Amino acid sequence: MITLGIMNHASHDSGAAIVVSDETGIKEIVSIAEERLSRVKVNYFFPLRAIEYCLNHIGIKIEDVDVIATDYLISKRFDSSTPTYRKIEHDYLKLISKIDRSKIKIYSHHRAHAASAYYMSGYSDAAVLNVDGQGSEYETITLYKGSGAKLELIDRSRFWGLGTLYTAVTRQLLNFGRGQEGKTMGLAAFGRKSNKRILDFQSSFNGLDLDYSRFINRAPNGRIRQEGILPCPDRSLVTEDLYAQIAYDVQEETEKALMHLLHYAKDKVDSENICMAGGVILNCLANYNMMEEGIFENCFFQPASSDTGLPLGLSLLPHFEENEKMKGVCMKNAYLSTTYSDENIVDLLKGYNIPFKKTDNSEVAQLLADNKIVGYLYGSSETGPRALGHRSILANPGNPEVQDLINTKVKHREPYRPFAPSVLAEHAADYFELSGDSPFMLLAPWAKDKSKDVIPGVVHYDNTSRVQTVAEENCSNYFDLISKFYKITGIPVLLNTSFNDNGEPIIETPLDALICFMRTDVDYLFLQGNLVSREDIERNFDVVMLIQTLVAQRKNNLEKEYIQLLEKYCDGYNTNVLTGYLKSQVVGSEYKSKHKPLDVLMETLIESKAESIEIFCTEADKKIIESLFPAKTFSYEIANDTLDEAELFKKKISAVSADKMVIQGLYNLSEVLKKADSKADIVHIYDAYSQPISELFPEINNRMTVDFSKSAEFNRSSDWEMIFK
Repeated sequence: MITLGIMNHASHDSGAAIVVSDETGIKEIVSIAEERLSRVKVNYFFPLRAIEYCLNHIGIKIEDVDVIATDYLISKRFDSSTPTYRKIEHDYLKLISKIDRSKIKIYSHHRAHAASAYYMSGYSDAAVLNVDGQGSEYETITLYKGSGAKLELIDRSRFWGLGTLYTAVTRQLLNFGRGQEGKTMGLAAFGRKSNKRILDFQSSFNGLDLDYSRFINRAPNGRIRQEGILPCPDRSLVTEDLYAQIAYDVQEETEKALMHLLHYAKDKVDSENICMAGGVILNCLANYNMMEEGIFENCFFQPASSDTGLPLGLSLLPHFEENEKMKGVCMKNAYLSTTYSDENIVDLLKGYNIPFKKTDNSEVAQLLADNKIVGYLYGSSETGPRALGHRSILANPGNPEVQDLINTKVKHREPYRPFAPSVLAEHAADYFELSGDSPFMLLAPWAKDKSKDVIPGVVHYDNTSRVQTVAEENCSNYFDLISKFYKITGIPVLLNTSFNDNGEPIIETPLDALICFMRTDVDYLFLQGNLVSREDIERNFDVVMLIQTLVAQRKNNLEKEYIQLLEKYCDGYNTNVLTGYLKSQVVGSEYKSKHKPLDVLMETLIESKAESIEIFCTEADKKIIESLFPAKTFSYEIANDTLDEAELFKKKISAVSADKMVIQGLYNLSEVLKKADSKADIVHIYDAYSQPISELFPEINNRMTVDFSKSAEFNRSSDWEMIFK
């Protein structure tokens, strides 16, 4: 069987994976993120390049694929899985794609996460815990039981979750932007020593349900409700005590909640093994605490825990459903992509007259020992967001100045960002408080005292280190390099950071590596046995002109490739049709998510013939309704709209007499209160994917204000944007 896995909706972690099996088991796996190929980080693209890449790696055409596996958000449809998702080019391409719909199989988002972890763990049974922002039908946390080839759903939670919480703090308070949760984790170290608490989560836990309703709205809104916190106005100020403390507060809460979930999983699933996936499982500090707690004997953290790993999980699922005797794979390393031949690399270098020489790890190890910084490309790239020695920038961790040097001159990023140690597995316990292996750089143990002196470049501000343990049987070339460095320096550790500049994806191809090398102050570039020196480049070229030439060539290659892929995989691409389709879909999705609740409320209040109308809402929403209907009087049940009020308001709804109408306008409790029994006419203004009506209005004061300058007729204008800008 050959399966192709792709995500249904446009994701910041778009990509593709192919899995091949026969009756004896899994034979081949390839997985790649679209951003590695498109060179656009957080791209939301339809993964045409990733699909082509995977097919070429296996040596097949898309017609040869037996099953195309995908996930869904709200509706189990391939072409439009949710009515409120803002459609972009991804959705248009999916609509006109030549994909054979008869081969499509749709799974839940979290089932795919679970598959990516369990079927790659090597365990024959396990609890499988998924924790992320949101998945199918707004699930945020799910627990599965893995047994042999079977994955059984045990429990799931919706609407509040750690991913929503962590992302909200990252974006709304720390001002980091999309996909920057790792910055919050790094910043948390600077708030660890404080005894102050700024964020008032008022959380409570019950099974998989994490109640953050007093602090944050439910998904998909995720708006922080706590007042009085000034968001960081400038990212250069983010290390100040206030924002460092905010980062630590949400980190500490995440660790506490994950520990609760781990105990719950242990109670529900009789196994000594646990597998974890979902974006929250990229949190190395929390993972270390969970592993060290010893609740489960064995822990497997999927290295592509975020949605990057979703195509992998999707492409695995059909094989295990088809064959109940199918055995999982023990994922010993994360190298699941294609490789580039020496001929390809040499042709690239010679094509641009780049001086280079043949070399090996012995020379690279000596360069690193001499405090040189080396960009290192070898073999197939890593799946997931961590560079693990195949697409890495490497340096001597014993150099006390190396961290500042790489942050400022190489990565061009914030000075507080830490770097990871890659350590020979047999020496890991000598430098870190680590009792097991950490092959995927997903654990951040405490550094031992000697580490602060011997390898200061990889010890973070709070004395933690995001460790990668390197074993010969899992990554022999990288093991060889570190071993040679160890023989020269007596240090069995290298500083390892991803091979990319700030704001760009990790490099994939030799050309990507060459461009990134030119743009940064990396001293040497190692391309699978071929060494390029910065001194030689600067001696022989106008570096700025060379960079422009290389970038232009890559841009031309990408554009040409994209046109070819559109013609190959899509029917009748038309820019005018695309524009019209997207405009229509944007209007529709924004109406359904933002404006429909207000329409339902208004129509009900205007059209209803009921003699008595009772409205369940917050105080803020009451002000809005009173301002819209100043001449009418309604009765209200006022709530804080927090989860601990759910049972009380279920009873209140059930107690309403049949001659009354109830308008249920509590946003956070909307889905919970739909389950209440009542003889009265109940109008629920919110769907699961709605936004609260309070966000459509500015703050409404008790005092009436009159400003005729805001009147369109007064201004003899219909240009409302001009009036209200």
